[in-house]
Amino acid sequence: ELRETTNHILFECKFSSAVTHRVLRDVKLSAPRGCWRQWFPRVTTGKTALAKARRRCLAAVVYFLWQERNSRVFHISASSSAE
Repeated sequence: ELRETTNHILFECKFSSAVTHRVLRDVKLSAPRGCWRQWFPRVTTGKTALAKARRRCLAAVVYFLWQERNSRVFHISASSSAE
């Protein structure tokens, strides 16, 4: 069984990686090459409309993936990354 790390949940799992990369592409970001903890503040800091949109989109991704994770863990259902 895989450990549930932030990197796994956001970038390594096939399902979540597809979702995360699609949203990152939509807000004109590329996935972090190194540590996400250094990447996240750098791309979401600021008061511009783009920085605000990035924060909202990334928060929505985290929320959606957490819901999906819980659905899978508790065997409620599983979604496809295209949904």
